[in-house]
Amino acid sequence: MLNRSALGFVALTLALMGCGAAPPGQVASVVVIDPPRASATVPPRDEAPPRSSCIQGEWCVETVPPGVEGSLKSIWGTGPTDVYAVGEKAILHHDGHAWKREAVELARPDDGFSSVWGSSATDVWAASVYGNIYRREGGHWALNRRGEDQLQQIWGTGPNDIYVVGGTTDAKNVEGVVLHFDGKTWTRDLVANYQLMAIGGLGPHDWVAAGWGPTLVVGGASGRKLVTTPGSPNFMAVWAQGGRIYLGDWTQGVSRWRGAELDLIREDDGASGLWGTGDDLYAVNWGRIGHYDGKTWTTLKLGEADYRELYAVWGASGHVFIAGSGATILHKWPRAASAL
Repeated sequence: MLNRSALGFVALTLALMGCGAAPPGQVASVVVIDPPRASATVPPRDEAPPRSSCIQGEWCVETVPPGVEGSLKSIWGTGPTDVYAVGEKAILHHDGHAWKREAVELARPDDGFSSVWGSSATDVWAASVYGNIYRREGGHWALNRRGEDQLQQIWGTGPNDIYVVGGTTDAKNVEGVVLHFDGKTWTRDLVANYQLMAIGGLGPHDWVAAGWGPTLVVGGASGRKLVTTPGSPNFMAVWAQGGRIYLGDWTQGVSRWRGAELDLIREDDGASGLWGTGDDLYAVNWGRIGHYDGKTWTTLKLGEADYRELYAVWGASGHVFIAGSGATILHKWPRAASAL
C-alpha cells in the first residue's frame, strides 16, 4: 500500500504532466500536494528527473534525509556538487548526488540554524538562532563562538572578514547586533533599535545590513554609518551582484540600493530570500518564485497548501536551489541537463 507521501507524489506528478509555462509576465498557478520525503529505497540522483515530474517542468522536489523536519532557513554552496542547507537542528550537504545530514554537536539541545555561508569549500560557517556560531574545518563541524544573541545571517568577503547580524533577546528593548570576525577574534556592536535580519555586499568596504526597521547599517571605506529609509520596511534579504546591492522586503517588494537611497524595482510581492547572477535575480517568498531578467519580473506561484514559505535561494552553474518550510528543497536544473 502506498503511504501518504507516495500518494502525494503520484498526485503531484499527474497534476503537473499537462502543465505548460505561463505567458511572460503572468503568474503560473500550480496546486502542489504533499512533496515526497526521504525513503531508504530512493537512490541518489546525479541527473535531472523528467520535466513532467517537476513543477512547471523546472522546479524539482529534492529528497531530504529521514528525520529532517521543520524549516530550512538558508542555503549556500561553492557549486552544484557542494551545497549546504541549514534549519532546525540540522545541517545538510549535497554532493551532486544526494542530500546527507552532517554530524554536529549542538551547543544546546534545542539549537537551530538560521544561516550558512563559507569563504571556500574547506571553510564553512553556520549561525544559530541562539547566538552560537559553528565552523566546518577539516570535514568536521565545531562550535567557534558561544553567544547570547539571536543571529539571523552570516556573510563575509573572506576567512578574515566575516559578519553575522541579528538582535538581542530582550523583547522589551531589542537592539540590532553586528558581529565581526577578523580571522582571530570576534567583536560585537549594537546598532539601531530593532532586529537585523540580513547582510550582504560587494566587498569589505561596500555592504549593507538591514532588518525590521527603517535604518540601514552601511559599511564603507571610512567605517559604518546609519542611513534612514522611508516607510516601515521589514527587510529580510540582501544580495549583491553586478556592482549592485538589492534588498528584499518581506511585504513591500525588492529595492536596489544606490549608495544613498533605495530604488523600488518590484512592488507586487515581497521577498524573504534573494540570489542572482548576471542579469538574473530570483526572489522567493510565501510559495512564490519571482525572476527578474533586468527589465521585467515573472512569477511562479506554487500551491497554497504546500511550500507555505520559501526562505532562501542560491545557485551556481545554471543550477538554482530554494529552501523552505517543511524541510523543502527545490532544485532547478540547467535546461541542457533536464530530461525531456
